[in-house]
Amino acid sequence: MLVLVPIQAFVMVSLHFVRKKLLVVQDRRVKMMNEILGGIRVLKYYAWELAFSTKVRAIREDEVTHVIACSLSSDRHTYTPVRAPSHHPHPTLPLYPYHVHLSWLS
Repeated sequence: MLVLVPIQAFVMVSLHFVRKKLLVVQDRRVKMMNEILGGIRVLKYYAWELAFSTKVRAIREDEVTHVIACSLSSDRHTYTPVRAPSHHPHPTLPLYPYHVHLSWLS
């Protein structure tokens, strides 16, 4: 189990950076939508709907890519401890009854 601590730390750091990139992309999309909603009359007057919809679609596709990456990183974080006993049964098996005993006490 001690072997998993550095792995979990690495996964958490990578998840932090992926989420940070996701927030940057989401902020860019929200700013674009606020700009569009603020100037909707001008946008309609000059018929710029297609140009702005293309920009929003590109930003949204980038955001979806980052959401998928964030989801995959989160899944790695969630399933690493779950898979650990199956990957390392010999060192963890003797500790399992002790862990179960402690969980019953609390």
